[in-house]
Amino acid sequence: MLGTVNTDMSALSTNLKKQFQLIQNTQLKEHIEIISIEKFPLDNKFGSEILSVEHEFSKTVNNEVTLEATQEIKGMGGLELFEVIKAEISRTSSQKHELSTGESVTRRFKLTFSVKPGDFVTYKVIWKRRVISGEYHVMVNQSTLIVPYSLQLGLEYEVSTGQVN
Repeated sequence: MLGTVNTDMSALSTNLKKQFQLIQNTQLKEHIEIISIEKFPLDNKFGSEILSVEHEFSKTVNNEVTLEATQEIKGMGGLELFEVIKAEISRTSSQKHELSTGESVTRRFKLTFSVKPGDFVTYKVIWKRRVISGEYHVMVNQSTLIVPYSLQLGLEYEVSTGQVN
């Protein structure tokens, strides 16, 4: 058992008067998601010296929990139930992954791109974050619901280059 949430029952609809309980978390997969790619072409085809350019980069994302609004959730408590489940998943996920959902993550850095005389190079900054998908099994009003979820966490980057002919 992962935990019990003792919610303020007056804040929940009459359909949610009984205890809400997370029964099990099944993590299905984890992968790296590409958020965006920034391209910087550097053309020195007609140059006689190395061409260098400095760029500054900054990106901010939020650590997020996304739930799939299933028919069972809509039928049992709608938005109120959805928000209670989301809050509990955020709380348990923050503890497990040591990253707070809802928290902003910012990365800033400077890079110097260079290209030899006679060359044309495209630099790419690839922004990524970790995505964890799974299912929470939740007990509400004596019924078990399976709630698909996705966590989007952190922010990373990678730089690659490619020769252009």
